Amino acid sequence: MKLAIIGCCASRDWVLSQRRGAARIVPLRPHFHSSALAVQFLPALASVPPVDPLLARLDTAVVTRDLTRSWTAEMLQWRPDVVLVDLCYEASGSLVFWHGGWVTRSVSLRLSAEMSGDLPDPIGPRSAPDLFEAIVTPAFAAFGAFMAEHLPQTRILLHRVRYADAYRDRFGRITPFEPDRQKKNLAMNMAMDSVERLFLAQVPNCEVLDPPVARPLGDVRHRWGLHPVHFDETYYRSFLTAFRKACGLPAGRYAMLDRVADGLSEVRRRWRIGIPPLSDA
Repeated sequence: MKLAIIGCCASRDWVLSQRRGAARIVPLRPHFHSSALAVQFLPALASVPPVDPLLARLDTAVVTRDLTRSWTAEMLQWRPDVVLVDLCYEASGSLVFWHGGWVTRSVSLRLSAEMSGDLPDPIGPRSAPDLFEAIVTPAFAAFGAFMAEHLPQTRILLHRVRYADAYRDRFGRITPFEPDRQKKNLAMNMAMDSVERLFLAQVPNCEVLDPPVARPLGDVRHRWGLHPVHFDETYYRSFLTAFRKACGLPAGRYAMLDRVADGLSEVRRRWRIGIPPLSDA
C-alpha cells in the first residue's frame, strides 16, 4: 500500500512508533507533508522568499514544500492508495499571510522567518472565524475536486485528532495537564470540530477515523517531547488497528508477536533506567 499523509506529526507518529505493524501494510515509506492542507490549494505566493540557509535539512524541506505548493505535483507522481489527512494546522490557527500568499506557520517556518522578524500574526477559526472560513472553504473544495479528477481511486481518510487532557509521566502515571493548558486543549478540540465540519461538507466522500481510544493521553517519553498531541504508545497501537480496519486489511498473522516484541523492548528500556512498571493509577 502506498500511503500519503498531510497534516501534523499526530498523523505520522503511528508509523514511526509501530514500525513492525505499519511496515507490513505500508511497506514503502509514507509520503509525509507537514503543511496545512488548505494552504496547498490557495493561490501561490507573489514571490517565494529564500529559506534560511542555517535550517536543518528536514526544516528546509518542510518550508520549501509549503511555500511552493508542491503537494499536488508530488501526489500525481506518488499516486497513493490512501491519503491520510488531519486539520491540526488549520484548527490551531496557523495560517499566515506572508509574501503575498497564505502559508503554514509551522515551527520550521518560524525558525526561518523569525530570524528576519517579518512574520505576521496568524489567523484561525477562533481569532478570525469569518475570514478563516472564507479562506479555507474554497481550498477544501479544490482539494476534493483535485482528488476526484486526478486520483479517483485514492481513498481519503480524515484523522480526527483530539488534544489530550492528561499525559503519562516518566513512570507511566496519568497526570492532568495544568488547568490553563486544559482550557486551551478543550478550545482546540472545539475548533477541530468546526474545521472538520467545513472540510467534510466539501469532501463528502472522505472517510473518518475517530480517535482510536476513549481518552487520548500525551507522554513525556515521546520522541518529540511532551505535547497534547504527542500521544502514548497505546494510542498509536490502537490507531494502527483502526487504520487496518478502515482499509479492509487483516490484522496480520504477526500482530500478536509485534505487540509482544514492543512490550519486551519497553520492559528492557525501563529496566535500564530504573523506571517501575506502567500504571494507570
